Amino acid sequence: MPSPDAAFLAEVEEFLLDSDLLPHAQHEAKSHGEMASVLTISSNQQLVDNTTPVAKLRARQKSTLLNVDATAKLELARAKDRKRRSVYRERRRLEKEHLKQQVAELSTQVGELQKTKKSEAAAAWEMIAKRQLHARASAEAEQRRLLSAIGFRAKLIGELHSVVRNRISTNALDRVDPGETAYHRNRMRLEASDVNFLREYMQEIDTYYAQTDKVLRTCDLDSTNVAWSDSRQRWKEGKETGQFVYVDKYVIPFSFKHTCKVLWRAVQLHHRQEDRQHFYEVGDHENMSAFKLRITKRLHSGRTVSVLQLAVARRYVEADRMVIVWRSFTEGETVFAGMHADECGWCVSTASSNALNPSTLLRTAIRHTPLHFSSNNEPTVAQFTGFLIDTGMEDTVAIGNRLQKLLLQAE
Repeated sequence: MPSPDAAFLAEVEEFLLDSDLLPHAQHEAKSHGEMASVLTISSNQQLVDNTTPVAKLRARQKSTLLNVDATAKLELARAKDRKRRSVYRERRRLEKEHLKQQVAELSTQVGELQKTKKSEAAAAWEMIAKRQLHARASAEAEQRRLLSAIGFRAKLIGELHSVVRNRISTNALDRVDPGETAYHRNRMRLEASDVNFLREYMQEIDTYYAQTDKVLRTCDLDSTNVAWSDSRQRWKEGKETGQFVYVDKYVIPFSFKHTCKVLWRAVQLHHRQEDRQHFYEVGDHENMSAFKLRITKRLHSGRTVSVLQLAVARRYVEADRMVIVWRSFTEGETVFAGMHADECGWCVSTASSNALNPSTLLRTAIRHTPLHFSSNNEPTVAQFTGFLIDTGMEDTVAIGNRLQKLLLQAE
């Protein structure tokens, strides 16, 4: 009679043969292309006759576990790779959104700067271009008018000829005083381009008033301390900007209210009366002034030169100070033709804090910018700049003397 173990092993062997597990395992290994598993199963198949059914079962289970373990590792590696790619894509997306936000913010800042920050030199050149464009348009219109009149008057001119013209000229000279004729020939008037120029300056004067505190800080004039360690009056040339800057700071021994009352009258350049023409369309006559004048001067070489100057000035009365802002444009004549200069200035009056000894602190800052179309003739350019600097010093002295005179008269 066989033992119970032998009977159990016989039943297991019969079960394995009936279920046909071995061919099924070979088919699964071939479908996945895993040659190592096929070789293992083939080896086990060759050893079927030499091993027990239990050993066969264990070999099959081990082979299956190895296949499952390799598949699990592959899936785990793929999952980690997917997660890594997902994190990378999310980081790139956040960086892209951040860069887009920075681009939008910087674009907004650039747009605001381009709208609000306009260089003074560029503005001055723009004014020159507008002035010359208007002058050219006027000249072209005048040329067209003259050309249209030539045909109509050609026949009349031919008939009258030189005899009639000579008689008209002789009669005119007999009736008009020679001195009066010379005066009317040289007399200056406001042209249409001058009017446009002054209107443009009047529109911009408020912008320069808004820069008062910034200019005072730049020129080291922001302190109201009466102590002034530098020279009382000085001009400095900016090597990079090409501008000439004038600063001045001094105390007037008169009350703030009294000084402000006469200071506006003193800065009107009343000592410059040559061909002076006022522009009356200023609106606020009490606080704004606009005019055109000519300045003629004899140089050390003996040559007489002149310039035309357009100027706009306005005063702003605040609670504790008065600010006078002016803007002028100078155009050279004769040997200075083609040379221009733009000037802006600030004069700030502030009451002193000493109640026992009332006085007024005056702080002045002037920026003078030469503008030339050509620098071929450098000596002439230097003469033009020196001419304007000397003229500015003369105006400063004249204004100071007139202010002192008016203060003494009104006391």
